[in-house]
Amino acid sequence: MWGGEENADARHAVSLAVDTRGIGDVLFAGMTAPLPVRVPYYYFMDHQPLWDDLPMLTEEWYGRNLWQYDPEKAKELWDATGYGEISETLEYYAYNTTLTDGLGQVASDLKRNLGWNIKLNSLDYSSFNGPLAAGKLPGMFWEWAAGFPELGGTVYQRWNVNGSVNRENLNDPIINEASAAMLVATDNDEMVALAKIAMLRYGDMAYGFEALLSPSVQVGGYPLQPWVKNFRYGTYSGGYYYYGQLLQHVWLDDHNSVIG
Repeated sequence: MWGGEENADARHAVSLAVDTRGIGDVLFAGMTAPLPVRVPYYYFMDHQPLWDDLPMLTEEWYGRNLWQYDPEKAKELWDATGYGEISETLEYYAYNTTLTDGLGQVASDLKRNLGWNIKLNSLDYSSFNGPLAAGKLPGMFWEWAAGFPELGGTVYQRWNVNGSVNRENLNDPIINEASAAMLVATDNDEMVALAKIAMLRYGDMAYGFEALLSPSVQVGGYPLQPWVKNFRYGTYSGGYYYYGQLLQHVWLDDHNSVIG
């Protein structure tokens, strides 16, 4: 029931049944923001998205799926599928107790709004990440996504049928075409326009939804401009990179820069 364009309403019903903002507000004392799925906001916005931006983002970037909560519409869409009551196992690795608490709330929302029975299955690190990286986790699962230093690689590797971290095994013709074109695009405006096509398609098809984030309390360091070269993106708080040593190898390509 998860695959194909014909099941987009089923996936959309699941997303609408989960109060992602409400869960985040409980977990992080209201310090949340409506971030996009997979594609970092700074590629197409000059500020972190705010809740007041959501109507514009839904229309121009996110499509019908992301950060929406409408339990009545969810039930209507789900009933129309004829799939009925569902018992699912949600696979994840318990990186922290907040993740476990949040996924518990996801399961609770699906029970209350769609009548689902969700069993959380906390796997050990190897048992979870091995199948996740290989795209072999079945059914419904939580995932983390690999990061890439530029927009074309981000969209292609995560969403293209041949992408190296296409966890969901997506094979959408519109996303495939747009993301492949991004690999050879030379103009930044063209790159962003192609990303918009892919993002809107991802949201309209409801291939996934974001949750359990608190960007307002993260401490991070990102190169926000395409002319910053040889700098792999990440966060200070994540502990993956030490930028004091890394920054000495960074260089600026003034051919791509715009100063003003």
